[in-house]
Amino acid sequence: MTKLLKTAALLAALSAAHAEETEFSKKVWVSPGFISYHFDRNADLNETNQGIGLEYTISPSQSIVAGSFKNSERSQSTYIGSSYQPWHFGNFKFGAVVGVINGYSGTAGGFTPMVAPVISYEHSKMGANVLLIPNIPINNAKIHGAVAFQFKFAFE
Repeated sequence: MTKLLKTAALLAALSAAHAEETEFSKKVWVSPGFISYHFDRNADLNETNQGIGLEYTISPSQSIVAGSFKNSERSQSTYIGSSYQPWHFGNFKFGAVVGVINGYSGTAGGFTPMVAPVISYEHSKMGANVLLIPNIPINNAKIHGAVAFQFKFAFE
């Protein structure tokens, strides 16, 4: 019960921080892909996920995201989705990204749903996203879980 009360208090504080947002301007963020650290350290996975990512902010808490990169299996992946980050502390935002992604074994070339918690840091024209990508089973394969780091640069 104590954990529940602490969690509720934290969520209330985060919501209050969200209410005190500063002025907002729409931006297009561009990133050169990801750097990832996979949980399965014995697998021979690609951890330099070069590509291009775009993020268009439509409100202080929501962005449309899309991109293409060389995934962990060394295949080309394309993704599209929405990032919703309702909790803000200074230049940090917390939330999740939801969308679809392709290019992984088990998808037969098709798209599969994705969801990942995300923390962002944004200051002026530079920023970074940190995503916690869970292991996602797909038929007889999976998307390999990792912590992914994405640097980004803004254009207004």
